[in-house]
Amino acid sequence: MTLREARVAFSSKLALLVQHINETPGYTCALGEVMRSDEQAATNALGEGGRARLANLLADYLEFQTLAVAVSNNGRGNGILLSVHRSGLGCDVMLYKDGVWCQDAADYQQFAAWWKQQHELARAGYDFRDPAHFSFEWGGRK
Repeated sequence: MTLREARVAFSSKLALLVQHINETPGYTCALGEVMRSDEQAATNALGEGGRARLANLLADYLEFQTLAVAVSNNGRGNGILLSVHRSGLGCDVMLYKDGVWCQDAADYQQFAAWWKQQHELARAGYDFRDPAHFSFEWGGRK
């Protein structure tokens, strides 16, 4: 399978995931980051402390960029440099239950299980402490 074919299959299955969530009583969703630039992946990989140091270094030069770096990932978690988001094979899904944004990983469990049954490459971040992440494995990355 080529990367293009994987991206097309991922996009098709992602549309089905959104439909499945929105058809589940009480649940709705919105999509977060799908395609991530190399620069964003590198910034996320710095972790919260690294992003804060980078923001301080940029403070005198780029006020807007400093704010963006400092709040990257909303202060939660760390990305990885070689994320499948860079290949267009990962998506963060913002899940809502009864109109309230789900912050508990358990709310994602049923959708992670459903997702993994949709394609042999389908992976769910629920399995590795990133419950909002849904992806296709590519080159050993999830």
